[in-house]
Parts: sequence; structure tokens; C-alpha cells
Amino acid sequence: MTEFSGFSLSRVFWGVVWLGCLAGLGFSWLGLLGDRHWALDLMAHFRWQYLVAAVVIFFMAVGRRAWSMVMVSLATVVLNAWLIFGFVEAAGEPMEDGPELKVMCLNLLVANDEHERVLAEVRRIDPDVVMFEEVSLAWREPLLALASDYPHHKLQPTGVCGLAVFSKLPLQEILEIPFGSLGYPVLEATVSVGEKSIIIVGAHPLPPMSRRAFGGWAEHLEQLGAHVRERETPVIVMGDLNATPWCHGMRQLLRHSDLGFRLADAAASWCVAYPTWAVGSPMSIHIDHILCTPELVLDQYAVGEDVGSDHRPVVARVRWVN
Repeated sequence: MTEFSGFSLSRVFWGVVWLGCLAGLGFSWLGLLGDRHWALDLMAHFRWQYLVAAVVIFFMAVGRRAWSMVMVSLATVVLNAWLIFGFVEAAGEPMEDGPELKVMCLNLLVANDEHERVLAEVRRIDPDVVMFEEVSLAWREPLLALASDYPHHKLQPTGVCGLAVFSKLPLQEILEIPFGSLGYPVLEATVSVGEKSIIIVGAHPLPPMSRRAFGGWAEHLEQLGAHVRERETPVIVMGDLNATPWCHGMRQLLRHSDLGFRLADAAASWCVAYPTWAVGSPMSIHIDHILCTPELVLDQYAVGEDVGSDHRPVVARVRWVN
């Protein structure tokens, strides 16, 4: 490579490359400061992307013997691997012959007109209870086609903040509760499974894409957590929370409640980290969740198929612990 003014062009080139790599890796660490600013918390969501980038940079740095970059990239790999796979809560041992409840949640997307694909996916999964988000007036009639299999239902077809619950089992004490300064509602209902009761809460807070929206979103999740903590009956919360497991809003929700990612098989934690939004794109993240209180455990946790929405359904079998 040509020498110029005492500097190697190769050295300049790799200096620029390493500066770019440091900047990219920096986003991963800045995401830990999500409680300081809404823009920093947006950086917290893309842990899979940071992990892949850090692995690539690590091997590139090893090949160039850039040992400082090796250490920085390795630390970033460890950070993101720990965040991705280390958030699953300890779960109790499920009752062998105890009651079970299969649940599903799905953000329909207001603009999605693939009604039959949604209905076919519900029938394929065959859950006992389904919670829908982004229920608009256009979705009211298509969803009512499920009424023969799900005679117990409640719809709030109000668009982006619209919710609906469909159940094979009777729904008791159906409540619509607004949370946060923006007043986005949650839909709550109690279901009895044998001699056991469970409270099912569906939520869809506003995406935290501005300072005001971030404040309302965090407040919504904090108040939802406090509400769950006050309930004496076991609770599951499910829906599009616009929160990855490692962002500030999720930390607020878990801190103010007894909710957690309690899986019967902790080795299946990758299912909770698997993307549910914008799947297949470089920006894909997991923001649709099923969470439960300590009296419960989640079994057969899975992400469903493409139904025309920008979200994928999430499914789990809820079991009671000993």
C-alpha cells in the first residue's frame, strides 16, 4: 500500500473501520441507559443485531490482531448474549395432572385485510383464549366468525388501541381499565379452569417513539405492573407491549409486579427472544409477550405463522405450579 506523508493508507483505512466498529458497538452499551432518555431506550431493543455485529467484529479483529478491538467486541458479545438468554425467571414445577389453559395473542394490524389467514391460524393453534390487539371496525365482522368456537367474547373495535378477547370458557368480571397519562386501555377478564381461576389481561401501550409517547408508555407499563401486584388471583398478561425483554419499559413492568418470563423449559428462552415484529427484516424484534405470576408456568411457548400482519402470534400453554 502506498505511503503518504509518513502514514500508510492501509493504516488509515483500518483506523476508519475500527472507529466505525466502535461506534456501532457503542449503541449496544448506550441501550443500557434507557431510563435516561427515550432515544437511548430505542437502542436497547436490537440485541440480536448487536450480537451478530459483535461476533463479526470479533473475528475480524482477531484476524487483524487488533487486540483492543477484540476485547471490546468480546465484551459486547457477552453482554448481549447474557441479555438475550438471561432474562427467563425461575419457574415452579408444574402440577402433573393440574389444569391447563392454552392462550394466544396477536396484533392484527389495522391495515391488514388478510382476515381468512388470521382465522385459519387461530383454528390451527386452537387456543382456549385469544387476545387480539389493533382491533378496528373492519375487523369486527371477521372476528365474529370465531363465535361458534369461542362463544364468550368482548370486542373494543377502536382501531390502534382496540382490544378483543375470545374464549371457549366463560369470561367473568370483564373490565376495561385505562392506564398512563395517555389513557390507553387494557382488557381484563377472569376465567375458571376446573377449580382454578386466572385473570387474563390484554395490553397494547403506545409505541415509545417520542419523548411524550415514551413517558406514557413507561407509565402505562408501571401502572399495569402495580395493578397486577394488587390482584390475589394468578395473572397472565399478554399482548403487544412495544417492549423487548431487555428495555426500560419491560424493567418497569417487572419491577412493579410479580410478572415474569416463567418457562417450564428454561432452555426454550430463545423462543421468547425470537422476533415477533417485522420478522425477516434487519429491524425485527420480539415485542409481543405472554407473562405470568409465580403461581403459573408457561409451557410450549412458541411464535406462530405469518398472517398478513407486521406481528406474529405468540402462544403458550399455561399450567399451575405445585
